[in-house]
Amino acid sequence: MSWLRCWLASSTHHGWGDYDGPGFSIGTPVDEADDVPVTGVSLFIHGDGEAAACAALAVADALKARAFDTGSGDFLTADSARSTLDAWRAYRDRVLDERRP
Repeated sequence: MSWLRCWLASSTHHGWGDYDGPGFSIGTPVDEADDVPVTGVSLFIHGDGEAAACAALAVADALKARAFDTGSGDFLTADSARSTLDAWRAYRDRVLDERRP
């Protein structure tokens, strides 16, 4: 988990930890004091890079936790990552198509 602490320490800006990956970025609020126990972590993933789910799973693994996929309402797994990304892309494309004149 030391890589995660290094990432947050080196990329924290105005209460957010940011990571830019290939085709995606991850942000997480990090505004608690160092001595406050962490009971939950929210990752805000932007973009549609296929590595995003792997990064989210790596963070969850480092924290000995599970990643919850808000799009499906289930836990994200290596097996569900591709179908989750495909479902999100279909939703995004449908919403964008509805907004086009």
